[in-house]
Amino acid sequence: MQEVRKTGFLHVYIERNGQRTSIRAILPVNDAVWLLFWDGCAEWMGYKMNFFRRIGIVCDAIPRGKVATYGQLALLCGSPRGARQAGRALSRGASEAAHRVVNSRGVLSGADAFLFENAQKSLLESEGVAVSGDRVDLRKYGWRPDEEEEERLLALFTELGV
Repeated sequence: MQEVRKTGFLHVYIERNGQRTSIRAILPVNDAVWLLFWDGCAEWMGYKMNFFRRIGIVCDAIPRGKVATYGQLALLCGSPRGARQAGRALSRGASEAAHRVVNSRGVLSGADAFLFENAQKSLLESEGVAVSGDRVDLRKYGWRPDEEEEERLLALFTELGV
């Protein structure tokens, strides 16, 4: 059992199995998820922890030259209605391959999702994905993992305890 307590204005600690660790910062990500920092480490707390980690794993599995949708990532992570949460996880740095994720119509993410304007477009084009305006043809470039790939992802989730 873990418990987080605030004992002063900035002094926060976490208690796990009777051991106390000081927290340097505690940041609310949303109602149920908190990001804790201490001694150079970070840990997600809350029910979304496993979903965020799964999003990173699935996004990293998208092959170069292919794209996936936020809804597709959420579905593969066990949350069929979690497309917005998938976007939130990617905006928080869940995967370095976030440029391979587009919306359900193939439209690229907004410019504020990346360090500079047209970054996503440039990265996709460098991987061989044709971008027309701000869209990708999902029929041509959409990632469709087969059953074997889905089973491999599920096995990886189990192995990692997410």
